[in-house]
Amino acid sequence: MYDAEKKVDCFGTGLIALDYILQDGQDPKVCLGGSCANVLSFLRVFGLTVSCSARLGLDEAAEFIRTELAHRNIDLAFPFYEDLGTPIIIQHLRFVDETWSHEFSFESPETGEKLPRIRALNEAQSQAIIEKVGYPGVFYSDRVSSGILKLAQAMRDRGALVYLEPSNKISDEAYLRCCRVSHVLKVSDEVLSVKPHHSVEQRERLIEIITHGKNGVSVLSSLSWAGAKSLPAPKVDAVDAAGAGDWFSASLIASLWRKGWQDVLLSPNKLLSAIGTAQRIAASSCCYVGAQVFLEDKNALRKMAIKEGLYYEGNLVSQVVHCLPSSAPPSHLSRSLDITG
Repeated sequence: MYDAEKKVDCFGTGLIALDYILQDGQDPKVCLGGSCANVLSFLRVFGLTVSCSARLGLDEAAEFIRTELAHRNIDLAFPFYEDLGTPIIIQHLRFVDETWSHEFSFESPETGEKLPRIRALNEAQSQAIIEKVGYPGVFYSDRVSSGILKLAQAMRDRGALVYLEPSNKISDEAYLRCCRVSHVLKVSDEVLSVKPHHSVEQRERLIEIITHGKNGVSVLSSLSWAGAKSLPAPKVDAVDAAGAGDWFSASLIASLWRKGWQDVLLSPNKLLSAIGTAQRIAASSCCYVGAQVFLEDKNALRKMAIKEGLYYEGNLVSQVVHCLPSSAPPSHLSRSLDITG
């Protein structure tokens, strides 16, 4: 049973999925995946307590996710089990032109069967969370729905830092709703369908971060300092950029949390310093193949976290990858189980 009296530093919801990884010459592997799962895992490394909610299936994939979240000290406080299946993402890992590329699909490579996709929280589920969740210090989501925006507003009203980063294209109306409820809104220039709005009347205390991949980020503010700042990405010998955005978000959230986010968001120098920290950690993650593999280089991550003024508890989290027999199709992981107990 969820203990609302035990305050968590960050509550998250969004893409929590099972990654099914295919690489030439190797058996398939499965691991916990999705931006929300990644960000929460990385926040644990930086010492924040975290809990989450997800819509899962009644299947082996859900049992796997439950086990992995527990292994990473992430409390799956509000699971919603449904017969539509747990999200499964097929990831094709290939080495091309001296770098690693990731191609994602949502169909079984053996049968062509469509695999379960993410389902964001609906309003009824969000209301159930609002009634029990208490007062998290941070609310994070990488998806946008009416239910998630309702939950975000409730968390903001309770004093939480609201950090949203919608990873899919959203309507102008949804974008403006994100602006109104967020303290920090991070979005890729690839999915931004409308130009950023800067009217103070439309939102308050908002920082917008627009990412441009290897070209860095743009930072916009409607607070006491106006205008836009462009920050180039640090130069590294990158081999794989998968997960860099998740490392950026986790590092920025951890910096804001450790250094007092209300103060940092009001100070351009402190904010740009925190974003610089996030950029450097994200860039370092690109030196490893896989979104979570930086977790395994504990000495390097510890040194960097300490250098950047972040707490480090790397012993709490490690990447867990499971090899499967090559004959096991991803659809097997959607086999029904009674896991609601």
